[in-house]
Amino acid sequence: MGSIAGATEVIINHPLWRIKTRMQTKQSFTLKPNVLYSGIVPNAASMIPTTAMQVGFNGCFQNLFFKDAKELSNSQQVTTAFLAGTVSSLVSCPTEMVMTHQTKEVNFYPTAKNLYQQGNYQRLFTALPATALREGMFAAFFLVGTPMLKKHISPYCTNDNFSSLVAGMGAGLGATIASQGIDSIKTEQQSAAPKMIVSFNRAIKNLYTKEGVYGFFKGSVPRGIRVMSAVTILSSVKEKMENRFNDYDSRSKLAP
Repeated sequence: MGSIAGATEVIINHPLWRIKTRMQTKQSFTLKPNVLYSGIVPNAASMIPTTAMQVGFNGCFQNLFFKDAKELSNSQQVTTAFLAGTVSSLVSCPTEMVMTHQTKEVNFYPTAKNLYQQGNYQRLFTALPATALREGMFAAFFLVGTPMLKKHISPYCTNDNFSSLVAGMGAGLGATIASQGIDSIKTEQQSAAPKMIVSFNRAIKNLYTKEGVYGFFKGSVPRGIRVMSAVTILSSVKEKMENRFNDYDSRSKLAP
């Protein structure tokens, strides 16, 4: 379920990630397909397990921490979704580190090898805490925010697809606002390496010194579009897959 949703999201939104990152690292704007789609295969390869981990670990944490609860509260749902997101950063962090340093002349795997040779796995996992915070926020809005919003919107909208669209876009906007600063800090840390190691606090200082508050919101427009569409796509695919599985289970129980 998470795998299908993740693959769909990357195919549509990868160019927006590339534009956002180029803006944050002060590279020139371009719409060249070979630049915008560079790294899409490894991105898809990482997004599939990342989304699958968010969905899967969310269920695992719910069973682990709240197995006796008849119905989870909003705070409990947010907690497990956030934790699931932080776990998924173990995949997304090194992938984005490599994609940040990848150029159109050098593909993903030589770039990954070069980074590894300069600092082993530690270099590949640069900005892991920032990535974990960002993924935790994203997962909370994706897994909890969207269905919560849809529940409140549905009584006023008879079109289920439109309700899903509005809920997904709303949750995506919330995720963008909540995590934009963290994403900028992550990019600042990852783009500085391997020349130098920039701590979380140092990245904050660098961004503010160079561009003030704007430094934390650079690239927010392409990232916002990507996050809103990502939450909408992932939530919609997840919901439809869940409905299919539930229908299949119901028919299986009724079968002789």
